[in-house]
Amino acid sequence: MGLNFSAQLDGRMREYLRGRVDEVLDDMQPLCRRCCAAAFLNQVCSELEMQASHAAQLLRNKESGGTDQVISSGYIMQYVEHKRKWKEKYFVMKASYLLECFETKEAAQRGARADSEVRLSGYILLNEVSAYREMLHQSWPALNDVADSHLEEQHMSFPTRHQLFLWHAYRPHLLLSFRTEDDSHTWAMLLADGVRRLNTVLFGRDSFEARVFLEAVRGYREQNGRYGICDLYLGSETEILSNLVMEDLCPVLQSQLIPHVRGPESKRKQTWLRMLGAMFDVVEGRVSERFQALVQDNEEQRQRLERAVRPDLSQILTSKKQLGHKLQGSRHLELFHEFMERSKAHHPSQVTTPARS
Repeated sequence: MGLNFSAQLDGRMREYLRGRVDEVLDDMQPLCRRCCAAAFLNQVCSELEMQASHAAQLLRNKESGGTDQVISSGYIMQYVEHKRKWKEKYFVMKASYLLECFETKEAAQRGARADSEVRLSGYILLNEVSAYREMLHQSWPALNDVADSHLEEQHMSFPTRHQLFLWHAYRPHLLLSFRTEDDSHTWAMLLADGVRRLNTVLFGRDSFEARVFLEAVRGYREQNGRYGICDLYLGSETEILSNLVMEDLCPVLQSQLIPHVRGPESKRKQTWLRMLGAMFDVVEGRVSERFQALVQDNEEQRQRLERAVRPDLSQILTSKKQLGHKLQGSRHLELFHEFMERSKAHHPSQVTTPARS
């Protein structure tokens, strides 16, 4: 018998997902400790060498979180997945890059609760149907035929020629259509800016903690045979850790669940993506619960290293200077003897050794 959406997230499935989160974070903890020690020693070495602090990989952004200021708003056509049709809705973009969706402009103006909210962190902005189709193909090859037919149905019904796609590996996608090219361009610039700022917030943070975290994530993936920077690194620490868990989980879930998803072919993709989003919510919730303990463990490790190394730092620096002077004097003497030997070889009759006093 096939499986439907509601059957997948019963108590047993939720416990399984939470358990997998615990396994990944338990494996990450010793990696974080080693990376913390390495980063601390590198920092001490930089201080000893009087080097400038590491430059941020990206330009620092102005902090945009925590504000309700509206930076843009307007009506946009959105494809409503469960109704399988396009509908005009009123969208509001906050300065924190939270995208809110309302039924009408009046609902937004009177302060009604948004019908839906999308924080752009972790999303990728696409402006071509072909690019969106390719992302679906790469993500869920088992659903390629279904994805194609479903997308063609959406494409044939696009109300205008100006579309944008917000794609996320595990969250619901947004398909938007604009009445004019100017509207499409304006919103594309806004959405692209929000996606860039939120997705790179960790890489733009030149801090000890950020370097330790990113190095630990890289080490965990390499330990499991996966290499390179990819979309999993988009977003905040909790989002990146959630992506890491899902990267391990998805091959198992795909092989065990997709063949048993029941319903018409045209709805199987929709059912699977809804299941995936619900599972990601459980994973992200558990990661958020555990993350502070991971941060606290790293801070305690750093404090232990500070207590062990800092008291001897001035003595290490003095010894380093003394050793440097000795090596420099030894090198000068070595160069003098080397010069004398070369001079004798070229002009033996003209070279005299300085008289000893």
